[in-house]
Amino acid sequence: MNDNLDSHGPMYDANAEGIGFFDVLKKKYAQFNGRARRKEYWMFQLVIMLISFAATVFMVTVFTMAGMAAGSATDDPNAVAAAVAIPALICTVLWGVFSLLIFVPTLALAVRRLHDVGMSGWLFLINFIPFGGFVFLFFMIQDSQPGNNQYGPNPKGIGR
Repeated sequence: MNDNLDSHGPMYDANAEGIGFFDVLKKKYAQFNGRARRKEYWMFQLVIMLISFAATVFMVTVFTMAGMAAGSATDDPNAVAAAVAIPALICTVLWGVFSLLIFVPTLALAVRRLHDVGMSGWLFLINFIPFGGFVFLFFMIQDSQPGNNQYGPNPKGIGR
């Protein structure tokens, strides 16, 4: 049974200003029902982009340092490739684990964001057709549908 029930429906928190990155991962990991504000969606995307940027800088630095260290020790190009292979494998595995961990909450958040603008979560599949991502982006930047809709109350608490 849901502990967060009140007169406005399930999962409504009148005091919630927004929800943070770790809250999306912990509390709403696979929650596909309900609505998500623009702020919740875009802040989550911002954190993912910052993590991606930091990981890219880290990987380029590690690969460059490993390649330079191996290159200065020998003239053999195979030794340079071998020196970069282990860090590349470790970084690839870590990035794969991170990607798997954020896949479901990212998908769930996108579905809840579509619900917030009054669209079905199945519209997410538009990303798989050419130029469909632009249509998807258009829906992600739209403001919340005022008042309640078929997916629940407005997360902003406006228009009740």
